[in-house]
Amino acid sequence: MNYIQVLEQVKDEVTLFFRLHEKSSFPYHNLVHTETVVARAGEIARHYQLNDHDYFVVTTAAWFHDIGYLISGKSEHEKAGAAKSAAFLKPRGIDNQTIEEIGNCIIATTMPQYPKNLNEQILCDADLYHLGGDRFSSLNKQMRKEAEADAGKKISKEDWRAATIAMLETHQFKTEYARTLLEAKKQANIADLKSRDKESNKNASSLHEALPIPNSLQDENISDAALPNKKQVDAGKPTRGIETMFRVSSSNHQRLSDMADNKANIMITVTSIILSVLLSLLLRRLE
Repeated sequence: MNYIQVLEQVKDEVTLFFRLHEKSSFPYHNLVHTETVVARAGEIARHYQLNDHDYFVVTTAAWFHDIGYLISGKSEHEKAGAAKSAAFLKPRGIDNQTIEEIGNCIIATTMPQYPKNLNEQILCDADLYHLGGDRFSSLNKQMRKEAEADAGKKISKEDWRAATIAMLETHQFKTEYARTLLEAKKQANIADLKSRDKESNKNASSLHEALPIPNSLQDENISDAALPNKKQVDAGKPTRGIETMFRVSSSNHQRLSDMADNKANIMITVTSIILSVLLSLLLRRLE
């Protein structure tokens, strides 16, 4: 079997399919992500010196692993990708055993991941390689946008950060190669997220403490149930810093407006003088 030739056909098929069907609602699971996973899968496969057959299985699975997003959406996209790969490979003489292995690799990327052999482990680590990479923060923002598009609503930074931390802490790289290369950076990414979360909570607490509390709420005899909702207090009482900002901004705008008026008056006066001189000279010449 000429695996190299079939892999070229697989690459052309998937690339064309993404370009024809790519959706803006998937800013992360797109052709760029697929090409990155293919490259990472090849990197790990070469480290383990896979034979031609297994290399073909892993690489083909990497090309098809997320194409299901364009077929069935997020729901069970792995199954759709496996079915798409089988439909493409059968007419090209790929045996059923190999097609099944490719499908199993794609299904293994379903979260949470439970790979059963080295080929599946390689694809799982290639798919989540970015968790231990330098571009994790920017890619995580793309995933948040995608999740918001899928949910049809905004997801707060705090909620997304908490969910991401939980996912990272439960995730484990499957191959020894990925653990050695990526685990330390993944832990650093977790620490960075926790630091941001702590800073966000600190800022929120400081803002709440800075808000003025009505005298009627300071009476110790008033029960907690009688106190107004915190959000109502926050909404009704802007901080002194915000009020100052508005006053300064308004003053600056007024000052700029006065300066513009003065400049306009000067320009009008100068123009009038110039026109008067020119008219007098012109009349003399005419005489």
